[in-house]
Amino acid sequence: MKNLKKIILIGIALLACLIIYENKTYATTYYVSADGKSTNTGTKEGAPIDLDTAKNKTFKSGDKVYFKRGDVFNDTFYFHGSGSQNNEVEFGAYGEGELPIFTTARYIEENASWTKVSGYSNIWKFNLANASGYNKYDSNDKTYDIPTLKEGIGNVGFLRDENNVIYGELCTSITEVRASTVDYAFYSDATYLYIKSTKSPSEELGKITLGVGVDIGKMSNYTKVHDIHFMDGGHNGLRNIHLPAIDIEIYDCILENIGGNIQKGVGNSDTTRSGNALEIWFDSTGIASDIYFHNNLIKNVYDTGITFQGNYCGIDTVEFSENIIINTAMAFELWGSQSTYNLTNISVHDNYTWNDGNSWGTTYRPNYPTAGTYIFYGLGYSYEKQLKNASNGGLDMNIYNNKTFN
Repeated sequence: MKNLKKIILIGIALLACLIIYENKTYATTYYVSADGKSTNTGTKEGAPIDLDTAKNKTFKSGDKVYFKRGDVFNDTFYFHGSGSQNNEVEFGAYGEGELPIFTTARYIEENASWTKVSGYSNIWKFNLANASGYNKYDSNDKTYDIPTLKEGIGNVGFLRDENNVIYGELCTSITEVRASTVDYAFYSDATYLYIKSTKSPSEELGKITLGVGVDIGKMSNYTKVHDIHFMDGGHNGLRNIHLPAIDIEIYDCILENIGGNIQKGVGNSDTTRSGNALEIWFDSTGIASDIYFHNNLIKNVYDTGITFQGNYCGIDTVEFSENIIINTAMAFELWGSQSTYNLTNISVHDNYTWNDGNSWGTTYRPNYPTAGTYIFYGLGYSYEKQLKNASNGGLDMNIYNNKTFN
């Protein structure tokens, strides 16, 4: 009998080792560059694959995907597949130089052809079909909820001129543009961008960067993302794909110039604007857990630097640490509905923030008084509910060693 037990234990140990071995053995490291080739395997730095090839792969536990430093990818950071516990898929950088950039920006060149709108002396229009940069959309790819053309790349959240000045006076009609007293007030639809300007906008602003209504990136569960620069997106920087979000780590990244587009289907769909740098959404599918955001640089965000928001289940084991957050309406946000019942083991520490409540978008926000460093929505009733139900653990949050400069 003892020998039988010993044989069973040895068998279990060997099986566990085999599983670990298989996971590690078949993990692959891929290299991706802007000038990579679809005919390459991508497993060597000297023979990288292109981004489209990488986006057509399904990554698995232990895989590593590295993007070439110094390259700019004018596309979304959406990839198929996910890792597993303690064996995540990792996205990072290789080579030397600046961090690789992912951007969904569109561009109007400084020599662009603008047309003055008939009947308006100071309103110009530009056909968005002639904008360069991100011009993709795929309504058939439901995995990532990629928006339609009208909802996405025709939904401009901000303008940035060649001197890196951001303009965010988004209007809902040409009539509103005319009535605005703000320089370079604008309005966009699926076809045209309209701007208020005394002269051709390109003559006034030079090359114009448009932040359009598409998430720059979406994160699968069991994923690590580091050493990547996400910039110039009119919706969110990075947000979760799966519900509930589990085991996501973002570190050593830069996220800048984010948000301001119209958030379709939320509130008044003609006026509700949005845009967060890092966002985790939770709902009734389960508790979002094991989320770590640390040592990131976040700046120039319409809405929030880091936010957790949603309904029902809530979050557990979340850490925001050693981030630098500059020029946001809110540095940190925790938003839960009255039905949210679990907000536990949340730690916000050793972060540095500047100009909280003073982002480029603050002037244009309809609810300016909500701006600040830490914003908590809808938690009062939830906390009382949790106190009545001790098994849910109550509200457990620790905020310490943070520095704010305003």
